[in-house]
Amino acid sequence: MKADGTKVAPYVVIPAERVKKELTSISGVVIGDNTRDWRKGNLTLDWVEKVWTNFSISKLLLICDSCKFHIPDYMKRRLKQYNTVMSVIPGGQWHN
Repeated sequence: MKADGTKVAPYVVIPAERVKKELTSISGVVIGDNTRDWRKGNLTLDWVEKVWTNFSISKLLLICDSCKFHIPDYMKRRLKQYNTVMSVIPGGQWHN
């Protein structure tokens, strides 16, 4: 979310065989499919390229959990290209 309240578009992941033209044309929703190996972070990279990059402001902060698929080195390099700083919340810090 931007400081002015603007939110990123929802990113919905569905099985590849269910991706149809009707689903990809829903206004304001970005559809991802799980044909790529999500365990290698490809869905995260897809989200960055389809959703995050449309947040056009001068500098961005992306806060992630410490899931190894969210924070590989190639992701950090790609985010740097988009003028984004990544901050990682250490494991176990999400719970009350």
